[in-house]
Amino acid sequence: MRMARKKIKTIFNSIPFILVGAAILIVAIAVTSFLKNSPYFNIDGMFCSEQDKLSKIEKLLKVKGKNIFSVNLKEVSRVIQEKYPGIFEISVTRVFPNKLRVAFKERIPLAKLSLPNNNFVIDNEAVILKVPEDFDDSVLPVINGSFIAFKDLKTGQKIKSKNLNVALSILEYMSSPGQFKKYKVTELDTANVNKISFMVDSDIQIIVREEDFKEKLKILNSLFDQLSQKVNNIKYIDLRFKDPIINYKKK
Repeated sequence: MRMARKKIKTIFNSIPFILVGAAILIVAIAVTSFLKNSPYFNIDGMFCSEQDKLSKIEKLLKVKGKNIFSVNLKEVSRVIQEKYPGIFEISVTRVFPNKLRVAFKERIPLAKLSLPNNNFVIDNEAVILKVPEDFDDSVLPVINGSFIAFKDLKTGQKIKSKNLNVALSILEYMSSPGQFKKYKVTELDTANVNKISFMVDSDIQIIVREEDFKEKLKILNSLFDQLSQKVNNIKYIDLRFKDPIINYKKK
């Protein structure tokens, strides 16, 4: 008898919580229905960081009149990216109550990828870029892409390769603020990550390995300062060992 009374009491004590939970659920359903069905949230326009592309994008997406919450922003970004492959990094955001904002961020050429049958300009994420016809790619460092096994590479494609990522990391490190302002990387080969080779100022070869290249490159600036006038006579510097190996050009 006592057990039955205790169960009844527990049920009665739970009723307020059940009612509160039900009320919250009803309110949530009502709010969701309002957000998805109210014309107040129907898209009536767009903002675009590239005004000359706004009308084309509006015709491409055909989202005017659609509920702002029903639009898949990732899918919208993908559709725009297909229209402008390899040129822009695109982000699409909602501007409440009834606008979309499309922001274009131009991808910056970082290197030229040299393959047996073709060359491609890529950015720091290994995305193949479409560059203007008058773009001078000779100013970019050249990455030996002999390790790339991909076929039918195309503009806008992101190349997935560990060796290529290592090459891009070295280029970014060498061009970071305060690093090697006097010396420009012109060629880079990461086909063998245990013997990474790159050229600075076209004729000085630097050799490192993937596992500690940042640590080793930190001493390169001071090494160049110590060698001073002898720098122009250096053939290569191998930084893979405890003590750097310096080889000079034959006179």
